[in-house]
Amino acid sequence: TGRGIFLNNFTNVTIQNCNILNYTYGFHLNLTVKNTLINNTARNNSDDGFFIEDSNNNLLISNNAINNTNGFHFDDSDNNTLVNSFSNENSKYGIYLETSSTNNNIINTVASNSVGNDVYSSGRNNTFINSTFDKSKVTVTATADFTVKWYLDVYVNDTAGNNVSSANATIYNVSGERIFSLLTASNGYIQTQNVTEYDNIGGAIYSYTNY
Repeated sequence: TGRGIFLNNFTNVTIQNCNILNYTYGFHLNLTVKNTLINNTARNNSDDGFFIEDSNNNLLISNNAINNTNGFHFDDSDNNTLVNSFSNENSKYGIYLETSSTNNNIINTVASNSVGNDVYSSGRNNTFINSTFDKSKVTVTATADFTVKWYLDVYVNDTAGNNVSSANATIYNVSGERIFSLLTASNGYIQTQNVTEYDNIGGAIYSYTNY
């Protein structure tokens, strides 16, 4: 029972390389700002693996939430970043963005094999970037939304296989609106872009691509 690690009203703390098992909450951040969690694992906790409550501008890097009730739970928390992390086999939600949680970014993260939903959102303006989850295991409440984006790399070469610099790469969305227009560098690549696949608004999907 209880909490494995509890930060209450702390700022600029780093928690790294911890394994927390068999508590109620693995990691609980409450009223915290600008803290960093790196390479931690929460497993077999009876409630949340990582519970971010009333906390803003925190950074979670390479953390794992396995076989908890909820993997990563953000409640009334804004502008947090979850990156390079893994949520697997949690009994309710893999990633839970609760009411009033806004402007959080989930980057390069996988939510899989959740018994309930891989993603459950009642928050607003949250973004998934290059992250993977089962689209059939998503719930977005009527007043909630999130956006899904992916990395796009564009490379141009000639018929001999040589890099082409200063080639124009222009990308349009499904409505014919131009998203960007960039020139390739000497290596033939443009700078990696984030492109929007779809918005999920109240459970309705609004796609920006043909795929």
